[in-house]
Amino acid sequence: MKFSLKSDYFRHIATLLSGTAAAQLILFAATPFLARLYSPADFGVYAVFLAFTSILGVVASGRYEIAILLPRSDEEAGQLFRLCLIITSLFALFCFLLILLWEFFPFFENSEAYRIRFWLPGAIWLQGVWQALNSIGNRYKSYKNIAFSRLIGSIVTVVVTLLFAFWDFAAMGLIAGKLIGQSVETFCLYFYQKRVSAGDKSAAGFQNLFLKYQNMLRFSTIEGLLNTGFKQIPVFALSAKFSLNAAGFYSMTQNILSKPVGLVSSAVGQVFFREAAELHHEGGAALSRFFVKNLRMLFLLILPPTLLIIFFGKPVFGWLLGSQWLEAGVYGAWLMPFIAVTFLKSPLSCIIDIKNQIRQNLIFEILFFCMSLAAFYLGSFFQSALLGVQIFSLGNSVIGIIQLFWFYKLTKTSGGFDK
Repeated sequence: MKFSLKSDYFRHIATLLSGTAAAQLILFAATPFLARLYSPADFGVYAVFLAFTSILGVVASGRYEIAILLPRSDEEAGQLFRLCLIITSLFALFCFLLILLWEFFPFFENSEAYRIRFWLPGAIWLQGVWQALNSIGNRYKSYKNIAFSRLIGSIVTVVVTLLFAFWDFAAMGLIAGKLIGQSVETFCLYFYQKRVSAGDKSAAGFQNLFLKYQNMLRFSTIEGLLNTGFKQIPVFALSAKFSLNAAGFYSMTQNILSKPVGLVSSAVGQVFFREAAELHHEGGAALSRFFVKNLRMLFLLILPPTLLIIFFGKPVFGWLLGSQWLEAGVYGAWLMPFIAVTFLKSPLSCIIDIKNQIRQNLIFEILFFCMSLAAFYLGSFFQSALLGVQIFSLGNSVIGIIQLFWFYKLTKTSGGFDK
């Protein structure tokens, strides 16, 4: 792909991949054991927990963590980091008070998923802090620290989850393992992080920064809610309209397929964001060429696993997880096109933030959300969970491809927070 193996860009990706791949390999190796120790219904409850955490956690800091990579000044980036921590803490406190005052969500009241409610504020706070630490680490190129933290977090997650399985904690064992593992990873990120530039710590300084990047709060939070929300609609729909087992099958499919490809996507995305932001500041056509090179590389990486799962998903899942998970293999074969398109566009989506096109991107996020609702409405109407998954995957794949072409067009335009 004409990338030099000696280039800083490729070495940064390799550093992130080495630690992240090792972390995911540990989780992947433990999955066959966990699939036999926990039931599909347990994974269904766990999926509902992750769905709530993902949706609320992604907006916990008002999306200001994305802006940490954008300013030229390290002092301004340090201010943004502290602003993220303040907003995250206030949002987690608000969620806790909301749970105390309002009896969670009525449609889960008689479900096993109802027990997770008091775990949510802590999980949301953890995710917000973790996101901010990852962004500041990315800015300072602390890729070894990020990779090491992910590795340690994965080890702790697997050990705790396995122990709780033997103690018969059911779904709560999966949730506790996730939270403890992420807590350790977040602590490692904080402990090994380079010193954050001080910047202006006054209230007026934070207010000015809050207003300067207000598009993150005004539009990127809505975008984040829609983007994460449409991906979690299947979990809510399957658990509420069909069964926790169906939600468990879907969750396991996402875990097996999205995590391995996601580690590459995440590593490329983190490094791509930083390099693309620098090319944007320089101007010219270099950003467009850089975009195309990365897209070509990502396509060649995702093609083999996509073909494998589409044609052999069911036997692969049955062999790996056991006969009770064969249905997850059927889901996997249909979900693979959507996972492949997501793999292609996720690392490159930072173009939206670099070019300050957050508001325009809301159109795509609304389309994704509406397509997901329509898919599972039809699935519920025809009483077929698989039909919902099929329409969800194929419909959103088409929208994703169109969005990817739009990303490319943005690389040729001027604009941005500094323009």
